Amino acid sequence: GRVGAPGTPDERRIAIEGGIWRYHPERKIFEVLVHGTTNPWGHDWDENGELFFINTVNGHLWHVMPGAHFKESFGTDPNPFVYERMDTIADHFHFDTSGGWQASRDGNANSLGGGHAHIGMMIYQADQWPQVYRGKLFTLNMHGRRANVERLERNGSGYVGRHEPDVFLSDDPWFRGIEISTGPDGSGFILDWSDTGECHEHTGVHRTSGRIFRISYGEATKPEKPFAWRKPWPEADLSGDEHQRALAIRELVQFSPLDTIIGPQPGVQYPVLAFDPAKMAAEEKSAFVRLNLASVLQRLPLAQRPALAAALLSHKDDAHDPFLPYLVWYGVSPLAKHDPAALVQLAKDCTWPQVTRWLARSLAMQPAALDALLAVNHSDEVLEGMSEAFKGLRKVPKPTNWDTVAAASKSPRVREISVLFGDGRALDDVKAIALDDKADLPAREAALRTLIEARPPDLRTICEQLLDTRTLNMTAVRGLVLFDDPAIGSRLAKSYRKFYPAERPAVLDTLVSRPAWAAALVANVGDGPGKIARSDITAFHARQIHAFRDDALSKQLTEVWGELRESAADKKQLIEKLKANLTPEALAKADLSQGRVLYTAVCSACHVMYGQGGKIGPDLTGSGRANLDYLLENIADPSGVVSADYRMSLITMKDGRILTGVVSGQNERTVTLRTLTDTQTLDRAEIAKQEVSPMSMMPEGLLLALQPEQIRDLIAYLMHPTQVPLPKTN
Repeated sequence: GRVGAPGTPDERRIAIEGGIWRYHPERKIFEVLVHGTTNPWGHDWDENGELFFINTVNGHLWHVMPGAHFKESFGTDPNPFVYERMDTIADHFHFDTSGGWQASRDGNANSLGGGHAHIGMMIYQADQWPQVYRGKLFTLNMHGRRANVERLERNGSGYVGRHEPDVFLSDDPWFRGIEISTGPDGSGFILDWSDTGECHEHTGVHRTSGRIFRISYGEATKPEKPFAWRKPWPEADLSGDEHQRALAIRELVQFSPLDTIIGPQPGVQYPVLAFDPAKMAAEEKSAFVRLNLASVLQRLPLAQRPALAAALLSHKDDAHDPFLPYLVWYGVSPLAKHDPAALVQLAKDCTWPQVTRWLARSLAMQPAALDALLAVNHSDEVLEGMSEAFKGLRKVPKPTNWDTVAAASKSPRVREISVLFGDGRALDDVKAIALDDKADLPAREAALRTLIEARPPDLRTICEQLLDTRTLNMTAVRGLVLFDDPAIGSRLAKSYRKFYPAERPAVLDTLVSRPAWAAALVANVGDGPGKIARSDITAFHARQIHAFRDDALSKQLTEVWGELRESAADKKQLIEKLKANLTPEALAKADLSQGRVLYTAVCSACHVMYGQGGKIGPDLTGSGRANLDYLLENIADPSGVVSADYRMSLITMKDGRILTGVVSGQNERTVTLRTLTDTQTLDRAEIAKQEVSPMSMMPEGLLLALQPEQIRDLIAYLMHPTQVPLPKTN
């Protein structure tokens, strides 16, 4: 969720997106300690004062490292310099990740831990239970109706959670544990919501009831005095053991401002610290203490960060640590904007591959800084970082030092980057690979993608030559889309069935990007051999065709496909008609398996349900889809209420194409657009106009291409509370 904070509306909006926060009631300080995850719902400290928390879904176990950016179930980090986020510390999942999480329900994941959803957490530190449970982490598993047990062990600079046997199993379908904690007598206490529903699906029964379970070993007795079930944490001492030193570091920096999710807070005052973190980092023998010092980076003025980062990077043994590279990078990444020369100096002697790659990526778009970087470090990691930074760009100024680097390096990235820098010889080599029918297919596809980015004069000829080569033809289409020639659209429409079924939606997206090509598409809709099936055309495609405002073309579309109803009266009329047909008796006759097939065809490109599908629109699994009115209103009038995260963007390219999608990321040079079929990184220099529509990405009229019984099957499937099997095949 999001919590507000003082500042501009944008600053308030991104104050917290998931994660763990704390508040000092006397000093009135609100601070987000870590960012990300999905619905943290339970936390506790171990005997050394280390804080761990449980995530409701996805990866379930996390260690609080102040300043960390953790993975979420969707989206990108608001900070443009957070290229990669940290993952769960558990070395396992409690469900089968080879399929959707719904397949691990109803006892199917008992051997793994019961399921993907976790609520509540306790690290047991009392003596009432047997010693084997001391220090173990317990969390309640909703679908497994049990408590999962984790054994916390050191892993590099941090921790790993290892799966222990599950305990406290219940066979009561009403059991919905939501919290587990230690009581004053050392017993464990579990709060039970007591309902058969889950997430946003609920029965509405027994809203005020629930149960509390006490779990004891032997006879529980009332303590004569408060039970000291947690031993005192070690004293904070910079000369003590590693846990004492870590606590001392946290205590000494706790009132220094911590970076927000987007970086340092503007205009804040950093207090003078009572110790020298850079000196300590250089001499520190414990990776665990160095991890805490890496968190200190985000509590220092920018000018003091390079010294501490250099001291941390000097420990070559930490190069492949699972946590330190991330925290060091998060701490120094603001320097890419404020002091790129400092990052060049850090890169000079950096032996940590991930950090080197991120350093290069952050500096690649600054010509002077990139040239300085290549003068001191041209490792494969630097070239990887440059390649990541240049994604979506067609031409980049060549650094003075590039020829020397290219001659010395054996990295496969050299040819690709050289093409961006305008090297004709490299371009000829790439062409040869793309057209070599004896070459490795992945290498040919990569070469063709490089050519499409470079756009040599003969690109059209090359793409047309490869249009009939399976596995390369879809990439060739992405090259041909750059040429505004009706003949290309006609050829694509006529060769539609030569593409694999999974590729055809992308071909349709291509055809509706230009008016002349859309006309070729409409002209080829029919039932005969080689024709495009009417059912393949979605309401999304129809809306895009209507957006060209070509009356003749819209009329043709209506004749072969149908009519979009977008007025308020039409929507209301459609809803009433659907409700009249979708009676409980009619829905009871639905074929749910066929409904699942229709959902995959009509909805899954944009929506996740039961762990599978696209992420352009909201996850439908826990929505209010059991309510027919809710379902029909959202299908018939999806633009009635549109979250900012799902607003449609219309991007008009200078070459005449119109692209529709959701902007998932952007910077000064590129815009990343998530469409129905793929994600494209676009060069801003090639964009003529970018608009944000109040409309939803989901168009009206999604049901217009379906027969009445198909609508019945789809709606019944959407309303069904659990996953159903696919139709049986003979």
